Amino acid sequence: MPSSEHSVTRRLAAILIADVVGYTRLMERDDTGTFARLRTIRDEVVDPAIVSHGGRIVKTAGDGLMAEFNSALLGAAGRRPHPARDGDAQHRRAR
Repeated sequence: MPSSEHSVTRRLAAILIADVVGYTRLMERDDTGTFARLRTIRDEVVDPAIVSHGGRIVKTAGDGLMAEFNSALLGAAGRRPHPARDGDAQHRRAR
């Protein structure tokens, strides 16, 4: 039986883990431009969307990030359609 000094607080959260598809290839072609575009997208789109949906960025590493949402509903509300998964032919991955 755990002692009171080692109590554990549990909570439910939704975790988002994301990275950029083809990041290594893009960096090999144009590291300065790729990094600048990633920084702009993070600053103008990704980070504000996470915060506006009640999330917080827990960790970043290169092209990846991990974010936490206190509610799965709040996290899912910010989801954008993914062309390969959702069948949207109008959106194409950058080559």
